[in-house]
Amino acid sequence: YADTMALIARHGVPKAGLLLHCFTGEPASLREVLAMGAHVSLGGAVTFRNARKLLAIAESVPDDRLMVETDCPYMAPEPMRGGRNDSRNLIHVVAKIAEIRGASAEGVARLTHDNAVRFYGIRLGGGAA
Repeated sequence: YADTMALIARHGVPKAGLLLHCFTGEPASLREVLAMGAHVSLGGAVTFRNARKLLAIAESVPDDRLMVETDCPYMAPEPMRGGRNDSRNLIHVVAKIAEIRGASAEGVARLTHDNAVRFYGIRLGGGAA
C-alpha cells in the first residue's frame, strides 16, 4: 500500500481515474483512496472466514465506487477456495457483499456492473467508448 501511495503521490491520479485492484487495505487506507476519487474493487478474499477487516471495507465503500473482480486465477472465493478462480465465481463475491450491505445480490450485481461500465467508458451495444 505504501509503495502504491508513493507512486500516486509522485505521478498523480490518472485522468482516466484510479481503481484499487483487489483492495485488502485498512479502513484508514480506504478513506485516503476514496478522498482521491478512487474506485475500490473487491474479490474472493471478502468471502474468507478470517476477512474481518474486509467486511468493514465492503460495508464502507460508497455505492458509486464499488466494483468486484476475480483476480483470476487466484483467490477463489468460498466455497471454491483452493481452486482456479474465474468470472463464474463472481456470484459468490457479489452474494457476500450483498449480505454485508443488507442488499440483494441482484442489486449489488447491477450496481457494480454500472460502476464498471461508467469507469471504463463502455458503451453497451456498441463497444468501448
